[in-house]
Amino acid sequence: MRYAVSLRLYEYFHKIHEKLGLTNDMRVDETSYRSMLCMVDDLRTRQILHYLVPEQLEDEFHRINRIQLALEGRCDSIARTVALAGYWLRQCLLNHDECRRPNLSSNLWPTLPNRVVDLTNYHPPPFSPESRIKVVETNRSRGAYVALSYRWPKEFKECSILSPRTLAKLSQGIAACDLLSEIQDACTLAKGVGIQYLWVDALCIIQGPGGDWHTQAENMASIYMNAVFTIAVVDQTPLSVAAEKRPFVSNQQELANNYSPFNESSQESIYLWLTKSGNFVSRPLGELDHRGWVYQEQLLSSRIISLTREGVFWDCLHHSASSNRPTGILGDFSPSFQHSDNRKLKRFLLNPNALVPSEEYYWLWRKAVQSYTERELTKENDRLIALQGVTHQMALLLNDQCILGMWKKDALRSLVWFAEHSPKTKYSGVGIEGPSWSWFSIKNPVQYRLWHPYARYVDRKGEIVLKKAKILELSAKRENPLGFDRFSGKLTIVGALTEGYLYESTVYFARRWKYKSVLNEIASEKEGERPSKKLGKLKDAYTGNATAIFYIEDVLLDFRSENKHAPVLSNQGRAQEPSTTEHDRDERPREDSLVQKIHCLLLLEGGYTDMLSAHYCLILKKHEPVFPESFPEYYQRIGLGAFNTRHICVSSKEICTCHHEGYSDCMGIVKKVQIV
Repeated sequence: MRYAVSLRLYEYFHKIHEKLGLTNDMRVDETSYRSMLCMVDDLRTRQILHYLVPEQLEDEFHRINRIQLALEGRCDSIARTVALAGYWLRQCLLNHDECRRPNLSSNLWPTLPNRVVDLTNYHPPPFSPESRIKVVETNRSRGAYVALSYRWPKEFKECSILSPRTLAKLSQGIAACDLLSEIQDACTLAKGVGIQYLWVDALCIIQGPGGDWHTQAENMASIYMNAVFTIAVVDQTPLSVAAEKRPFVSNQQELANNYSPFNESSQESIYLWLTKSGNFVSRPLGELDHRGWVYQEQLLSSRIISLTREGVFWDCLHHSASSNRPTGILGDFSPSFQHSDNRKLKRFLLNPNALVPSEEYYWLWRKAVQSYTERELTKENDRLIALQGVTHQMALLLNDQCILGMWKKDALRSLVWFAEHSPKTKYSGVGIEGPSWSWFSIKNPVQYRLWHPYARYVDRKGEIVLKKAKILELSAKRENPLGFDRFSGKLTIVGALTEGYLYESTVYFARRWKYKSVLNEIASEKEGERPSKKLGKLKDAYTGNATAIFYIEDVLLDFRSENKHAPVLSNQGRAQEPSTTEHDRDERPREDSLVQKIHCLLLLEGGYTDMLSAHYCLILKKHEPVFPESFPEYYQRIGLGAFNTRHICVSSKEICTCHHEGYSDCMGIVKKVQIV
């Protein structure tokens, strides 16, 4: 079914075209137009044009460039950019099947957010005294609106932020010149394409004590999903700068001279060729791309108009475009094809396909977690709520429940995460106060790839894994009704539990039951050489072959406060001591205190290939209750281990299906384990 586009927008497009004289017989500067045609013909002759403009869109390219040339003598760069934004929006509403949503129906606009900024009396700069905005309560009425995504400044004018003190004044209206410049630009764009309402968090959520942030924050998913489009101020570039004219082609002669036969199917080859002449076009990354809250704003917005230092960019579920590639940007030249991955995930979230298996949704979620946790949050305890909108939408699509980042229908795989730490990553401490099995409880970036001792950085979509444990209970409870920073939780699993020792970031296991007493003796606190030195010598002498009586492997620690002095792993995976000050060295515990008894709980067996198979285990530390008869035995997660199945078996004899009698006994014992 083709959705009928709002008559209001149609009427506006018609009026703005009339106002600007954009008719079929519109006049343009013939000299400029012929120059543009000669450039295009030259690029076509040199067989370069099709790398810049799709052949089927050449006529459309000429039309939009003729419009831009016609506007040059009649209005400023901002008005031309508004016209271009209107063109992109109209094309999207009319022609992009994957971008259409019920909120674009002329009879069924979405419900407005609780408050919006009314632009009825707003007029673009230069501001007149009559140019004003006001914050209005919507009373759940319907309408079209635009959302704003931007970085909060360090200081706001009191009158331009909604609080209990300013609510009455903003409801009556304030002068447009009192607004933050980013908000002024958003007002100009929204009003310019004929949309009356704008949603800005600073003006539409009551901030501070007595505010309603803790309730409104949970509505972020619907706010950005229902917006006609979102304006993103990527790197604090003002609209007046982003709107400046940029040439379609830079260094045309150099572009032609550097052209040489290459693999046309290789985006890397095309990228390198275009880069040499300065014709590489992709939305530049900016400060906004490193902010945690912005990630879900980007994923949940069907359409985004980005203001950047390199121009104005358009992104929707169909394609990307820019002010100097108005009909679309060919290919994805973003780092690691990030834009393509994000668009694929957005299509899942905003326009789901019932034919796609749920396993792919879960894989996309894990990719999203990796991207999200690399970003920064001003308040680290926002880590859960800043992704809640994406989580809520995924839960609806999957008919599943997400418990602090763990999906019930994919729980075992959800538990196989590890904290990303390298010599460049400093210890980050605890983020949200919550159960140890949830990655929300740490502040480090999180990785979901199936880490293997012999392939530490391989990250693929296809996985071949077998479930080796059964979850009996997975639950969490919010302990702070006015915040999202304190949770309690319970995870009960039945699986194979294996005892070992942890020193620094290395675990030590016996390969045979008869060698367990030998390992216990080495790690004991008896007189003589210290346990840490004895374990260190074992590690130095370990060759990694299947004939050794012990299995020794580096593991991935979570870096919580209790193990903040643990070393990080180098690129080669060997342990390195973290840098410390004199004060830190004085405060460090005795070396022997770093040797501790641990348990590993087997969750999955497998990997990306049969040759890279591993046992994926939670590394647990046992908590001894003060009153054993009153409190159950429980464990805390301290890390993740991936153990080579060709060298060690941490499964139990009852459930093991491997043939490893030549190098290891089944060292696990099936137990019911409670992790908090």
